[in-house]
Amino acid sequence: MKKLKWAEIISKRVIRVFFGKPIKLGESLKMKLLLENEPVTFVAAMKSYISHEVDLILKSDLTEDDINKDFFLVHMEEKIRVVPTTILDEFAPTEDIPLGAIYSETHTIFRTWSPVAKSVNLLLFDSPESEQFKKIPMKKLENGLWEAEIEGDLDGKYYLYEIERFGEKVKTVDIYSKSVAINGSMSAIVDLSKAEPPGWKEDKPVRLKSPTDAIIYEMHIADISGLDSSSIDENFRAKYLGVVQEGEHNGVKTVLAHLKEFGITHVQIMPTMIFRSCDEADQSCYNWGYDPYLYMVPSGKYSSNPWDPYARIRELREMIMKLHANGIGVILDIVFPHTFDIGEKSPFDATVPYYYYRLNQDGSYKDETGCGNTVATERKMVKKLMKDTVSYWLEEFHVDGFRFDQMGVIDENTMEEVTQVIKKINPNALVYGEPWGGGGEVRIFKGKQKGKDYGVFNDEIRDAIRGSVFDVEKRGFVLAGEGQEKRLAISLMGSPQYLGGFTEFPSETVNYAECHDNHTLFDKNYLAAKLDVSEEWSLEDLKRAQKLAAGILLTSIGIPFLQLGQDFCRTKKFHPNSYNASLEINGIDWKRKKEFYDVFLYHKGLIELRKKHPAFRAFDPNEIRNKVKILKVEKLFIVMYYGEHLNNDPWKHIILLYNGSRELKNYHLPQGVWNMVVNENTAGIDTIEEISGLLEIPPISMMVLWG
Repeated sequence: MKKLKWAEIISKRVIRVFFGKPIKLGESLKMKLLLENEPVTFVAAMKSYISHEVDLILKSDLTEDDINKDFFLVHMEEKIRVVPTTILDEFAPTEDIPLGAIYSETHTIFRTWSPVAKSVNLLLFDSPESEQFKKIPMKKLENGLWEAEIEGDLDGKYYLYEIERFGEKVKTVDIYSKSVAINGSMSAIVDLSKAEPPGWKEDKPVRLKSPTDAIIYEMHIADISGLDSSSIDENFRAKYLGVVQEGEHNGVKTVLAHLKEFGITHVQIMPTMIFRSCDEADQSCYNWGYDPYLYMVPSGKYSSNPWDPYARIRELREMIMKLHANGIGVILDIVFPHTFDIGEKSPFDATVPYYYYRLNQDGSYKDETGCGNTVATERKMVKKLMKDTVSYWLEEFHVDGFRFDQMGVIDENTMEEVTQVIKKINPNALVYGEPWGGGGEVRIFKGKQKGKDYGVFNDEIRDAIRGSVFDVEKRGFVLAGEGQEKRLAISLMGSPQYLGGFTEFPSETVNYAECHDNHTLFDKNYLAAKLDVSEEWSLEDLKRAQKLAAGILLTSIGIPFLQLGQDFCRTKKFHPNSYNASLEINGIDWKRKKEFYDVFLYHKGLIELRKKHPAFRAFDPNEIRNKVKILKVEKLFIVMYYGEHLNNDPWKHIILLYNGSRELKNYHLPQGVWNMVVNENTAGIDTIEEISGLLEIPPISMMVLWG
């Protein structure tokens, strides 16, 4: 028996049917299509002689009025529901239509999109604990919209939608919620103006001349202040406001004082949107937060009071404002490619089943992310949601950019359009993401970003520096791992396409050696060194490797990216994937800053060098092509030249030398006297010594000279 598995409406004229076993062309299928129990005329068609799929071509177009009706397909004794999917794009409103609870003191408009719904009711509660509620029928408008306008000031009230679709009624929060009751059990109605910290209206995002002026520092809200060694008030630890407390431990600066001292231009904050893997009231639960629930709601876990729908908004704004006041921009890490839940627990599936997700032929959820589902970013209302989300964070939270998790899964057109929306609101915003997914089809890989105003993480420079992130034994350039020299030299130049790289502009490459994923660089090098049977590696060697990695990143052309604590040899106790490990594993142990203070000072000096000298921040690809040269590439040794006042640098000639070997390297400098500003021990802008002729570069180290 040929079992029906799935049937979906893909356009106004086509219903696609999937059978459990293949069908042969011409085979009698004896199918009936019923719309509200009335037969519908169709012709069956197939794309090949034998296939699991059969298309039912309808005699006339389906209308919007048909979409919320009951469609069933009958085959012998089987009967399955026909589900509208891609056809719903035909009945999407224009992108300028606002959705959600649109609040004013005199009235609130509630608007949601569910073209498959037979009815939608607004359920209005006085509090999340209320058993009583007002049920208000919502009016059906065109293009799948439902609306209710309620007079009076509803500030402080809560609501749900009750949606009747596919033969059942479900209750769900609003996809466009701006705040919620604890754990997102209900949507909250908020007056955003009441969640403004003093001075908020004067707050402005950070301005850059070019994206290559950025120096990005990745951090998690809880990690930076959660442990005792942060030495800040216990009431603020692991919270939004903890990020902007100034601490000191054993004579070294911590938390905000550290960020200011270090000199980075931006922090990239790991997901701050409400996520599902932790109870917001459970402070012992730790998670990175890459399991989104709602996209416009800050997590209550990092607020002082997760029961208060205002606290999460106000305190996140205050954190951003104080970072801005200290010249530090805020980049949000955002996870569009998947959600934590599917089915009725997902507000997206509850509102419009299946529409927001990519599906396999048999109607099951595609998993291109490794997280059990994949958001269909190519769909009109998903694209609108993404644009509305980034607009909201830019306008209401003044953020300075976005890092797109698993960006490779997002379709190209949507990524371009979302970038355009971001840049229109804030031309200085940084936009970049991961050019990979979780094992499925990759739509945006390195090179796809060329000329599109967003960047991608450069795994080539990462792997060249540290070796494989998957094979802990494989060492990189900074630990005498051979074979990466040419790839590293090209990355140092910003990975330009004319050298076989993947960029049109250097702002398209985010150069990094470690991030939240996988082992920290120090842990990876420590383990790789332990597994090296040919050499003995000391702690001093590992520190030299840490410094060399920083030197490569902070003198390379492109956008440098560091993880919080990389500058003082951060360890996660060798945990390879700490997304749900404890704060004891993930939290910043500020005692290490004192222990590895020389490594910190080296990083700090490199940042000063980069910020004071525009050659390292070059952004014009034509100028780079004319003035940047690879002077030497040999086994574990690279020499670069940044010349002719690159990017209007006051230094006319700059030579950079990188020695990844365990041997001393010699290099004959061009004629003249050269000023050394970086060597194996010191980095900065001041001349360490003047030198000419033969230069000796110590093992596992770098040098920068100008003349």
